Amino acid sequence: MEVHPALLLFLLSCLATTSYAHNVHLSALNQSLIVSTTTAPNKVLKIGLDQVTITWSYNDTLPRSADTNYTTVEVKLCYAPVSQSGRDDRKTDDSLDNDKTCPFDITDEPYKRSNNSYVWTIPSDIPTATYFVRVYVINAKNHEIAYGQSTNSVKASNLFQIEGVADDQVQASASQPMLGSFFGYGVNDTTSLTLCLRDQGLALVNPWSSGFCNQEKCMKYVSTGYGVTFSSLQRSLVVTASTTNNQVLKAGEDNITVTWGLNQTFPAGTDSAYKTVKVKLCYAPISQKDRSWRKTVDEMKKDKTCQHKIVSRPYSASNNSFSWTILRDVPSATYFVRAYAFNADGHEVAFGQSTNAQKATNLIEVQAITGRHVSLDIASVCFSAFSVVALAGFFYMEKSKGKASK
Repeated sequence: MEVHPALLLFLLSCLATTSYAHNVHLSALNQSLIVSTTTAPNKVLKIGLDQVTITWSYNDTLPRSADTNYTTVEVKLCYAPVSQSGRDDRKTDDSLDNDKTCPFDITDEPYKRSNNSYVWTIPSDIPTATYFVRVYVINAKNHEIAYGQSTNSVKASNLFQIEGVADDQVQASASQPMLGSFFGYGVNDTTSLTLCLRDQGLALVNPWSSGFCNQEKCMKYVSTGYGVTFSSLQRSLVVTASTTNNQVLKAGEDNITVTWGLNQTFPAGTDSAYKTVKVKLCYAPISQKDRSWRKTVDEMKKDKTCQHKIVSRPYSASNNSFSWTILRDVPSATYFVRAYAFNADGHEVAFGQSTNAQKATNLIEVQAITGRHVSLDIASVCFSAFSVVALAGFFYMEKSKGKASK
């Protein structure tokens, strides 16, 4: 069967294009990190109360030059096989784009070869299951290139159990989203209320029934961490970004140096509940107009202003600085930088930003990559030249066949 040259060129072009897609596989990553956790065997940890201390470092038995392109690390909580059985929503896939083993973010940090440690308080929305911890290494292009984990290759050792949210409680929160607002608290996370009721030895019951539990206690529990609004946060952090006015930064090339710290005009003890800080790149109003997917919403869970993660660090009142290379997938837009302070429960309690309240000063212009690279340009030229030659050859062959038939 003859293959038409045009079809052949089309297929080759498709292969050349798809080769640039992000399609990282776990099996292709170098296991170059050593990861450990402080949990003891057979200890059942409780959400909202217990902590896990995670440490990681580069494996010194490997060549020291192998980590030269390591930029950041992402620490994640992962399901063990015993908690994945029969659960497609937790299924392991070698392609990291499709993998559902590690859905819970713990922290992300700048890469350091050694002396890395993070104390994590288990959030209140973690399901009951058996887990391990995995740390991914990310390069400047925001691709995973290495990893390490706190268990062995078959994920059977050094596991830990968490007593958390049961499946029926998660379903209850989805089927009864307005239970909290019935009491006038504006809370729409029934999972929290269910946990509170469980702590009192009661089940989730009809709020109209006389057997409903202590409303004040449960609503106080819920209101301390759920339904957080931006307007309720204290602007107690001072944030700066080292960009020059009117300077257009290029994604994948230019850097932003971000500094943050506690505003020293606030009284001592203001930051006593601050445990971690997450720094994010946020869309300015001019780049949000007519774009609902970037819309600012006062409720933090629904807000889409700050979609690009820069760094997460344990809280320190001063001397905080991070140089961030703008990732290649950051779109062209006008931005500012915002830092959120989180408490031990993983809830936002304060913030600071590099612009004013109207988000109109000290803004950052980013120009996205065009998608063209030298290698792609060379490939395009080669394919174009090949197509011209192939087309000429095709017509020559057809003409020769026509003459021969005569």
